[in-house]
Amino acid sequence: MRLKVLESVSGSLFPKWDIALDLYIKSYLDIFSIHTNITEQDIMEIIEYDILCELSEFYEYSEIYMIFNLYSQKYKAKYIAVIARLFLNDKVDFYIIDKLTQPTLSNYKKDKSESWIYFRDNFIAKERFNAEDFCNVSWESPNQWSKYNINATITLRGAQYYNEILAPRFYNKYKDLEVEIDNKGNIIRWIGEINR
Repeated sequence: MRLKVLESVSGSLFPKWDIALDLYIKSYLDIFSIHTNITEQDIMEIIEYDILCELSEFYEYSEIYMIFNLYSQKYKAKYIAVIARLFLNDKVDFYIIDKLTQPTLSNYKKDKSESWIYFRDNFIAKERFNAEDFCNVSWESPNQWSKYNINATITLRGAQYYNEILAPRFYNKYKDLEVEIDNKGNIIRWIGEINR
């Protein structure tokens, strides 16, 4: 099957994806990493695009696990670096679901970097985005955090960056690229080119 990387500006990666391929391919990043012209910086940009795309599509009701669609142990360090950059540059933030009186993560501690390190070590490093606890939580109870009580949101600054800069640039870069994959998840060939 032939799959276009993107079909529209702000569109999801591989919009015609066959879920049967999920048995063989754990992350779209595994597909991109095979392309000889994809660099480490490109992988970071793909992660950034996917995170902001998910958050902008579902805005108020996205669930945090959605921003970890491409996540795997192989890409953990890159994921953490991208999310850190987005958070520290005020493009994404995190909040406790149903606790509007609690501050967002960016306002939790006086030093935003301290908030990030605390969240990184207790949520991302421990993969709490896979946890299924339904209990009430606070920022002080990280052992109870889960995909059901912590969420992410794109900020106004993040939405502006995504809509005006990243999404158009990303689309122009990958609009002419397709990949052919067999029904066992093997990449047969790349079709088209990356527009640099």
